[in-house]
Amino acid sequence: MLSLKRWRKRQGFTLIEMLIVIVVIGVLASIIVPKLFGAASQAKQKARLADIQELQNAVNLYEADYGSWPANLTVLTTTNRPGTSTPYLDSVPTDPVTGEAFQYDANTGQVSAPG
Repeated sequence: MLSLKRWRKRQGFTLIEMLIVIVVIGVLASIIVPKLFGAASQAKQKARLADIQELQNAVNLYEADYGSWPANLTVLTTTNRPGTSTPYLDSVPTDPVTGEAFQYDANTGQVSAPG
């Protein structure tokens, strides 16, 4: 009987044990994977909101300094703040969700997401 146990230990995992492990991994993956994709989408939405806020702050600073809204968002990267050698923005970000440029209304100074 002892030699049978030793032989069975050397044999490896049974088919049932392997199937159980595969099912458990599948169940865990079906729970975790959607949450990972949801987290990426939420991160892009938060980055979008942060970029809009950054652009809106730069537009508001420009208006406070010059008394008018910038003609477009690119002006914020080429115009230096009064008394400094730094522009309002290093670069104009694009929407992380769509990859398109943010919308800007030069009449109201409002920045919004594309679409």
